Amino acid sequence: MRTCSVILMQWLITCCFAQEQSNIAGNWQFSAQSSVFNLNFSASGQIVQTGNSLSGQLAIYGSPCATSAPFSGVLSGQNLTLSGNENGENVTFTGTVLGDGKSLSGTYGAQSGGCTNGDRGVWQAARGPRPSPQISSVVSSADFQPGISFLGLGTIFGSNLSDGEYNETTVPYPDNLGPTQVQLCRQAYISGNQGVPSSVCLNLQLLYVGPSQVNFRLPSTFESGFTTIPSSAWIGGIWVQVVNQFEGDNATYQATSSPSPQPLNTPQPRIFLIGYDCLTDGRFQDANKNCGLNFNKATTNQAVRGAVTDLNGNVLSSANPARIGQYYSVWLTGLGPFQSWTAPFGDPIPPVTMQFTNVPAYGSSTSTAVDYGQPDVGPSLQFPGLYQINLKIPGAIAGSAWPCGTYRWEINLAIAKGTQHANVVQVPLLIQPGDVACKN
Repeated sequence: MRTCSVILMQWLITCCFAQEQSNIAGNWQFSAQSSVFNLNFSASGQIVQTGNSLSGQLAIYGSPCATSAPFSGVLSGQNLTLSGNENGENVTFTGTVLGDGKSLSGTYGAQSGGCTNGDRGVWQAARGPRPSPQISSVVSSADFQPGISFLGLGTIFGSNLSDGEYNETTVPYPDNLGPTQVQLCRQAYISGNQGVPSSVCLNLQLLYVGPSQVNFRLPSTFESGFTTIPSSAWIGGIWVQVVNQFEGDNATYQATSSPSPQPLNTPQPRIFLIGYDCLTDGRFQDANKNCGLNFNKATTNQAVRGAVTDLNGNVLSSANPARIGQYYSVWLTGLGPFQSWTAPFGDPIPPVTMQFTNVPAYGSSTSTAVDYGQPDVGPSLQFPGLYQINLKIPGAIAGSAWPCGTYRWEINLAIAKGTQHANVVQVPLLIQPGDVACKN
């Protein structure tokens, strides 16, 4: 069953690590050579990029049409088009982004009349100082909600986090991808520093890096990278920062996030979110509307589907409901360190517990809960940061009081490690005659 983690991680890379355009946002220096007039001119300005849309303002000098010209355009892969207004005359620049992302080049052409007077030629652009990365949030990679823990997978959302997309699935994961590093830092008094707090940072392992998203893995403990700094010297203040080093730019840009809102040594279990699906249970409003997994929630009431897979690695959904007595796996992160690493599973401290809630109770208008106890749980051997829980849907969920028939229920899967609870997901359950004892 461990091979299912390969299927899940490949799904996560193709689904959750958004494929992004080249990132050319930032300051640029332009130079152009006219093929119509005997002159060269230059410009400087900032390109603002939102998805594949470009906009900005260029200060043009060395030309009879010297001005401050607004522009807009589109970036498609490595190809770009910019249209500007130069003293009332339209000028169009077309070109390409060179592979290193540090330079642009192409041709330009202007309309007849005015000071541009049908000018055309070639142009080049080189990056000025790059914008520093900005962090907007640090969250769990599973559900994109706050809560990261040791040995867990985390995600940073922001802007200017890298100059392109890079990903890695080979373990051990690298501590840099492209120009980007992510550091876990804290403040500590260092001996010989006259009692002045200093930042102590550790490079984190990286799985994916993009201009607006970075996925990383935390170490086993904070001390593992700081063996020379005793815990007694720690004065608090944990944060994550992104450091970009662009070769040839002679500069390092970094951004610092706010301190993590909870201690990193606290488990933060999170089930990976797969998407939304219809509710198959007639007890709910909008049952069986908008069926099919989708990462965008519909306007109707829907079930939240997590990474719960069958023996073939297929996610449970309205089209693939769970069955009594069958085996399934739940995929999580944030369970934290294990006391024992006895293969293939370890015993968690504190224990991992699991419960099925919102289970219909025969003859009652209220639902009930079924305790599963301590499940079969452990870390994935192929992908550090990923955890697996193996479970069997117990017959106790249906009991024996129900009349024989076909039932479709939506039951909640509630998992906790100690007092820390995971996000709740819904499991679609199909019960048919013969699955459990029933009343004829």
